[in-house]
Amino acid sequence: MEINKIIACGDSFTAGDELLGDNLIPDYSKLANSGYKTKQRDNAYHEYGQKLRNLNRNEKIEFLEKSKQKTWANKFANSVGIPIENIADRGLCNQEIAHRTLVTVKKELNNNADTDKLLVLLMITHPLRFGNPISEDSKYANEWNFETLHFDINSFKNESHKAKREFGKYIFTNYDYYDLFWQSYCSLVGLCKYLDYKKIKYQLFDSALWKWGIDDQSSYHKDDFRYGITHDLGEILNPIYRLSDHTIYNHSLPGHHYIEEVHDIFAKKIKTELYNDIKYSP
Repeated sequence: MEINKIIACGDSFTAGDELLGDNLIPDYSKLANSGYKTKQRDNAYHEYGQKLRNLNRNEKIEFLEKSKQKTWANKFANSVGIPIENIADRGLCNQEIAHRTLVTVKKELNNNADTDKLLVLLMITHPLRFGNPISEDSKYANEWNFETLHFDINSFKNESHKAKREFGKYIFTNYDYYDLFWQSYCSLVGLCKYLDYKKIKYQLFDSALWKWGIDDQSSYHKDDFRYGITHDLGEILNPIYRLSDHTIYNHSLPGHHYIEEVHDIFAKKIKTELYNDIKYSP
């Protein structure tokens, strides 16, 4: 049975961060290199972020939607002629990726969508990011009623909301790498189990951050027996298709996201190697 809708979610690599950098800063894309830091690149990325934040609400929505059109997910969907709902956003944690996907899938099911005709594409992120739900009655409620926190404890020093500041400080003071990984892992496994239960086809991908986030801990925690658990669970939940495996010369934009050509290559790979396998129900 043919797929008639794709739902895609992930972090900045699926949201298209920096892919429209030239629209905010002339010749931004010409600063792409093989990934090494320079002052010029750092300054450009800082300016890019500042200009993005300075857009008004409607301008920002339009900019972010146009950015998604340049990603691997939208390029794949366009190549096979299937409508896509890309719900990715910059900086999401795996918990919020799972949450957004569950909410979107459930809305489709409530509208009597045929599960055989849905396809979910997920590009998971760094396992040490953290997030939690927010009550819709809370003054901190947002579009998704979820808040992603980042694992740099210093980022909370200037947080304007005291409750968020104190909660973030608590999490990253009391949770170690294993605790954060476990939260990520369980959220993703729970999502996969739900999609299996509903018989909805899905595919997991990795930008590079999931595997890197696990492997990077080995140098810090190799004597901690829990790292062995982290490593083994990472082998179980281990997307074999990685965006980073398709980098080319001067592939890295100033903020270390990949240039559009890398997204083109990855979208073509999905179409040629995966689409026939996930197009039909088992």
